[in-house]
Amino acid sequence: HLIDHFDRAAALASQRCCVRCGEHTLSFEEVSRLTWRIASELKRRGVDRGARVAIYASNSVALYVHILG
Repeated sequence: HLIDHFDRAAALASQRCCVRCGEHTLSFEEVSRLTWRIASELKRRGVDRGARVAIYASNSVALYVHILG
């Protein structure tokens, strides 16, 4: 799974830049924390791992975070 590969990369380089859009950047640690928050909220709402969800977002760091979440 994509998230498993991401988690391994985050463990090795937590403070390195993970995603950049213009001048807005997030480290692997920040992206990891945000994606787990999104995943937890989806699970709380009854969305299981592997389920399809729609994402409505502009091209930004938030889009990347939501794709992983």
